[in-house]
Amino acid sequence: MQLNAINSEKEEEQAVVLLPVTFSRTQAGISDFTDKYNIINIISDTPISDNSNVNKRIVKATISKSEFQRIVNNLTLEAVIHPAKQ
Repeated sequence: MQLNAINSEKEEEQAVVLLPVTFSRTQAGISDFTDKYNIINIISDTPISDNSNVNKRIVKATISKSEFQRIVNNLTLEAVIHPAKQ
Protein backbone atom coordinates (compact mmCIF):
# COMPACT_ATOMS: atom_id res chain seq x y z
CA MET A 1 0.00 0.00 0.00
CA GLN A 2 1.05 3.54 -0.55
CA LEU A 3 0.08 5.17 2.73
CA ASN A 4 3.18 7.31 2.62
CA ALA A 5 1.84 8.93 -0.54
CA ILE A 6 -0.90 10.52 1.57
CA ASN A 7 1.01 13.40 3.07
CA SER A 8 0.30 16.47 5.08
CA GLU A 9 2.64 19.34 5.77
CA LYS A 10 2.76 18.76 9.53
CA GLU A 11 2.85 15.56 11.51
CA GLU A 12 -0.07 16.64 13.74
CA GLU A 13 -2.24 17.16 10.64
CA GLN A 14 -1.87 13.49 9.72
CA ALA A 15 -4.45 12.57 12.37
CA VAL A 16 -7.07 14.70 10.59
CA VAL A 17 -6.45 13.33 7.11
CA LEU A 18 -9.57 11.22 6.49
CA LEU A 19 -9.55 8.18 4.24
CA PRO A 20 -12.61 6.40 2.85
CA VAL A 21 -13.01 2.74 3.84
CA THR A 22 -15.53 0.05 2.94
CA PHE A 23 -15.86 -3.25 4.76
CA SER A 24 -18.40 -6.00 5.35
CA ARG A 25 -19.17 -7.85 8.55
CA THR A 26 -22.05 -9.15 10.62
CA GLN A 27 -23.72 -6.55 12.85
CA ALA A 28 -21.72 -7.78 15.85
CA GLY A 29 -18.53 -7.80 13.77
CA ILE A 30 -19.14 -4.21 12.71
CA SER A 31 -19.43 -3.12 16.34
CA ASP A 32 -16.23 -4.97 17.27
CA PHE A 33 -14.31 -3.55 14.30
CA THR A 34 -15.51 0.04 14.74
CA ASP A 35 -14.73 -0.06 18.47
CA LYS A 36 -11.29 -1.58 17.95
CA TYR A 37 -10.24 0.97 15.33
CA ASN A 38 -12.13 4.03 16.56
CA ILE A 39 -14.28 4.30 13.43
CA ILE A 40 -16.88 6.92 14.34
CA ASN A 41 -17.75 8.54 11.00
CA ILE A 42 -19.98 5.89 9.40
CA ILE A 43 -21.46 7.15 6.15
CA SER A 44 -23.67 4.14 5.42
CA ASP A 45 -24.45 0.73 6.92
CA THR A 46 -26.46 -1.35 4.44
CA PRO A 47 -27.62 -4.98 4.59
CA ILE A 48 -26.40 -7.01 1.62
CA SER A 49 -29.80 -8.69 1.32
CA ASP A 50 -33.42 -8.18 2.26
CA ASN A 51 -33.39 -11.79 3.46
CA SER A 52 -33.40 -11.70 7.28
CA ASN A 53 -31.38 -14.95 7.37
CA VAL A 54 -28.39 -13.17 5.83
CA ASN A 55 -26.57 -11.33 8.60
CA LYS A 56 -24.01 -9.37 6.59
CA ARG A 57 -23.76 -5.65 6.08
CA ILE A 58 -21.60 -3.32 3.99
CA VAL A 59 -20.25 -0.29 5.80
CA LYS A 60 -18.79 2.85 4.24
CA ALA A 61 -16.93 5.19 6.57
CA THR A 62 -13.99 7.53 6.87
CA ILE A 63 -11.09 7.07 9.26
CA SER A 64 -7.90 8.90 10.10
CA LYS A 65 -4.67 7.99 8.37
CA SER A 66 -3.22 6.85 11.70
CA GLU A 67 -6.14 4.47 12.37
CA PHE A 68 -5.89 3.14 8.82
CA GLN A 69 -2.19 2.52 9.40
CA ARG A 70 -3.11 0.56 12.56
CA ILE A 71 -5.50 -1.62 10.53
CA VAL A 72 -2.82 -2.27 7.90
CA ASN A 73 -0.21 -3.05 10.56
CA ASN A 74 -2.56 -5.52 12.29
CA LEU A 75 -3.69 -7.19 9.07
CA THR A 76 -2.87 -10.88 8.76
CA LEU A 77 -3.30 -13.36 5.94
CA GLU A 78 -5.78 -15.25 8.13
CA ALA A 79 -7.91 -12.11 8.47
CA VAL A 80 -8.02 -11.73 4.70
CA ILE A 81 -8.80 -15.39 3.98
CA HIS A 82 -11.26 -15.94 6.88
CA PRO A 83 -12.56 -12.52 7.98
CA ALA A 84 -15.53 -14.04 9.85
CA LYS A 85 -13.14 -15.61 12.36
CA GLN A 86 -11.59 -12.27 13.24
